[in-house]
Amino acid sequence: MADAHENEQRKGFWEFLQALKKGKISTPQLILIGDIFDLLIGEISATHEFAKPYIELLEELALKIEIIYLEGNHDFNLSCFFKRVKIFNLQEQPIKLNLHTSKGNNLVLNSAFIKLAHGDIFLPPLLQFTLKTL
Repeated sequence: MADAHENEQRKGFWEFLQALKKGKISTPQLILIGDIFDLLIGEISATHEFAKPYIELLEELALKIEIIYLEGNHDFNLSCFFKRVKIFNLQEQPIKLNLHTSKGNNLVLNSAFIKLAHGDIFLPPLLQFTLKTL
C-alpha cells in the first residue's frame, strides 16, 4: 500500500487495518510504501497525535504478520515509533525482497525478487538533499 495520505477526512487505511485485525483480510505480510499519513515526522510532536492509534495497531498487527514500512516524503524518521515494524528510510531504498511461491500451505522461496521504493529516490537532487536534512 502506498500514498494513502491518511488524515481526519480520509479513513480508508484505518478501515483496512481494522479488517486485518478482525481477520476479514488475511495476508502473511504488509508492505507500506510511504506517505501513509498526510504528515508524520518523528521529531515533530504536533504530527503524532493523529497517528498514535495507527501506530499502536500496526505494532499489534506486527505480532502476527511481517510489516515493512518504507518511509516517504510525508512520513519519515519513524523508527522512534516502531519496535516490531521494519522501517526503511529513503536512503535505504530501494529495498530488495525475495519472492515466494505458494505450494499448498507452504511458502517456497524462489529466485525472483523485486525492488521497492517510495519513489522519492527519483526526485531532483536538491529536493532529495532537503528531505535528507529534515
